[in-house]
Amino acid sequence: MKRSFYLLLTLFLGSLMTLQAHATAYIRGATAPWGVTTNEAAMDAAFGAGNWDDLRMADGVAPFLPGSGHAFIFVEGSDKTAIELNTFLTTYRTEIEAFVNAGGALLLNSAPNEGGDIDFGFGGVTLTIDQFMDEVVAADTTNPIFAGIATTYIGGSFGHGVVGAGVTPLIVGASGDTHAGEVVLGELSFGSGFVLLGGMTTDNYHDPQPDAATLRTNIITYTAAKEGYQPVQPVPTMSLYTIIATMLGLILVVMRRSLVLAKRT
Repeated sequence: MKRSFYLLLTLFLGSLMTLQAHATAYIRGATAPWGVTTNEAAMDAAFGAGNWDDLRMADGVAPFLPGSGHAFIFVEGSDKTAIELNTFLTTYRTEIEAFVNAGGALLLNSAPNEGGDIDFGFGGVTLTIDQFMDEVVAADTTNPIFAGIATTYIGGSFGHGVVGAGVTPLIVGASGDTHAGEVVLGELSFGSGFVLLGGMTTDNYHDPQPDAATLRTNIITYTAAKEGYQPVQPVPTMSLYTIIATMLGLILVVMRRSLVLAKRT
């Protein structure tokens, strides 16, 4: 009976480990944009610390390949990593677009301080650089990324680039900004998947706070959940509750039978 008990316990713990496997990733260049970790803080707020993979472009395309286990990926190539991002996208465009086409969710962002315009792909969306936005507004105030927070932001700058035709605007230049109406964050469906494309700086440059930090977290969770993907959370999901209850029930049955047999002997 002890052997059966330990077998069930092993299966139970194995099920927990499988269900908690990482399904999200943050990929950046060799250095953090502007030397800050606000994107990492937003990923922690969205998924919980330790519940996402912290990767580098130099690691290659593996997270985008079938079988990687990733359903949402945030790729950041701002500041002095824009050239690295451009090379990454040029090298792995086929795999990245295939990931989204198959149902993956992608947040792709770059506020360059180097290089030239970047071909984001996905039907020919271009990031045009050196388009500095100091005031932006929500293109649609009812979008979930603005739930309970401000819909107008200022920054020095909020964005360094605008995304071209082919996207549905989410955040645009305010009426008094040099780039009024131009898109600093937009979305589009691609095959069975979904993409957000942006030219935003990190949220430490944005005001008001803490709304700006919450906005970045909301953008991440909105993208991850857009195609029905449910991000891993510190609190178990209903499917995990069901498995826990079933396995604990089986363990209790084995323990009770062991106690009964022990009393008889």
